[in-house]
Amino acid sequence: MKKSFFRLALIACLCFLVTLLSGCGLFPKGKRSLEKDLLESDLLLLPIGAEVTEFEIVDRVTDRKAKTDVATISMEIDHPDAMAKRGYTMEYILSDEGWTLESVNDYEEGEVVWETNPKSTPTEEEVFSALQKASREAMDLYYAEYVQASACGYFFDENCTMLVLQEDTVQTAGKHTYTATVTTNREWKNVKVTETEEAHFVFNPKTFAWEFTDYVILNVDADWNIDGEYHTEAGVTIGVEVGENVSAGSDADYFGFDFVFANKSKSVFTYTTASGVTYTHALTQLWIPCSKGIATSAANFETDGTKGLWLGGVEFVPDGTKPIEPVNAQVTIYPEKITYQDQSLSVYRKEILSK
Repeated sequence: MKKSFFRLALIACLCFLVTLLSGCGLFPKGKRSLEKDLLESDLLLLPIGAEVTEFEIVDRVTDRKAKTDVATISMEIDHPDAMAKRGYTMEYILSDEGWTLESVNDYEEGEVVWETNPKSTPTEEEVFSALQKASREAMDLYYAEYVQASACGYFFDENCTMLVLQEDTVQTAGKHTYTATVTTNREWKNVKVTETEEAHFVFNPKTFAWEFTDYVILNVDADWNIDGEYHTEAGVTIGVEVGENVSAGSDADYFGFDFVFANKSKSVFTYTTASGVTYTHALTQLWIPCSKGIATSAANFETDGTKGLWLGGVEFVPDGTKPIEPVNAQVTIYPEKITYQDQSLSVYRKEILSK
């Protein structure tokens, strides 16, 4: 009985002695202490929810004369959104208070690797939200320069439907990228637009989160609903006939903004005066609304009473033999309305037209 008690007391004394000697600097800290120091240190920042599942010391250099201890460690991390492997060097300095963690540096060599693998890709809601935010930022830039267009509102709103057509995830040199091809349908009173976008994301290995980088418009088409005749209060008749859509390409200069997709629809506008004189404007381009800018389109009719309608250096002679009348008017096409303005009057007034 006495021998058992003596052995227990001896073991307790030895444990106390080892702890004391370690605290005095004779022995560097153990693996559990290193892991605790690293995770509690401000020198290492892990995303909220990250949990270390494995922690190993792969190399260690202790110099008691220099009072330094450098440990190379590797660890595996589990997070709701990713699995990761990391390597660090932890440098300790010995002082009167014992071994103190002085620095933590990234390390990747040999069996110690750095890699982060996402567990999932962005959800549809995240893709749509990123597109909406980027679109509004682009349109705010556009409207800051062309204030008159701001009445058209934003492209992505409650009248817009979106569908992910294709998803691609690529890993290159440890970098994960995600691309979503999306089709968007947006409807106004005067036009229905179908746009195809390509949204790009990159996975951030520090935050364990997908981050939106940019998006491009691959294609945009319009189905206009404005063909027909419109009558003004002064007896003028405006005729509209929309033709085919023409793509100007994503790099085209669109009102000075090369980032706006400059698609348009060919159209023919006619202007018939109350006395029956008709002028034809076949050069009107209807800019197709898109998620990076919604521009208004206008047909301008102008004569001096002696010549035909002049547009782009081309003279348009009215139909028949009736005399040319002085004309100075503008027809403007918005996604939600069509307006007429007689600019020959002393006070301009925009009149909303209807069929």
